[in-house]
Amino acid sequence: MNGAVSGEELRGHPVLFDFWALSCPFCILNLPRLHEWRDQYAEQGLKIVAVHLPMREGDRNADLVRAALEEHSISEPCALDHSGVLAERFETAGIWPYYFLFDAAGAMRSRAAGYSGLQLLEKALQRSLALPVSS
Repeated sequence: MNGAVSGEELRGHPVLFDFWALSCPFCILNLPRLHEWRDQYAEQGLKIVAVHLPMREGDRNADLVRAALEEHSISEPCALDHSGVLAERFETAGIWPYYFLFDAAGAMRSRAAGYSGLQLLEKALQRSLALPVSS
């Protein structure tokens, strides 16, 4: 949804993967911070890829996911992982939201989950973007 993204398009950029679900309140509460980072760090090359991973059966409705993307201004590419293949590969362990940060060379620099996940990732993100790390 929101267009496809290839590995080639991500290569050479820091990438933040955001595993979220419609019915996950913390996922929705963290969206403003993700949007802030998307806009603030776009010039430094940050790419964000959303991955919708259902928590409940009702989350599997693609039309509802599409509506949520619009409602919450999620403009980045969004994969539908309704079979759980990506979640298994990333080892999300059934936790939402879950964030994975890769640097421009493709190495995982950090991973964090839950409501405080983005706060835990911020310094690693700044290092990946070669920005001064805030205290």
